[in-house]
Amino acid sequence: MHKPNEETKKVVDLFKKAKPNSIREIKKLGFSVRRVGNGAFRDVYSLRKTGLIVKIVQDSYGCNLDHHRDEIKAYTKIMTNRKYKLLHKYMPEIYYYEDGIVLMKEYKKFHTYGYDDTRINAVGSALLDLFNTVMSQKRNWRDFNNHGNIGLDFKTDQLVILDLGCF
Repeated sequence: MHKPNEETKKVVDLFKKAKPNSIREIKKLGFSVRRVGNGAFRDVYSLRKTGLIVKIVQDSYGCNLDHHRDEIKAYTKIMTNRKYKLLHKYMPEIYYYEDGIVLMKEYKKFHTYGYDDTRINAVGSALLDLFNTVMSQKRNWRDFNNHGNIGLDFKTDQLVILDLGCF
């Protein structure tokens, strides 16, 4: 996982202590939240004035929780294995996770900033080639070109894979 700044560290410490598992519990911790999106398996909320988002599974059973666990497993594998170092710059900054919840840095969505489907698909294809080469696998990382799964870092415009659950 990435090293958080002091403000982010305070939020992470609060999450570690309270272990919230719902948006209601996060609000009880004093955060103002705004729903910024959802996918097939999770809802995504911005923690206002923190630069962080929280992804919460839409239910606590079945494939939704499996998707969450697959994402954390893939993220951990990539971030802890030196042979995947080339991929680190494409990984999101995840600061905290428990079953069903992920607290991470907020990124702007790639598709909402003037890019059409052709460009998104081209970026998805390039990332597919990169991941297949580095991970020495021939797989169809089926969700790279899903509009909400590729983001950009606000400061650097670095591409970031926002959802690793497809690994």
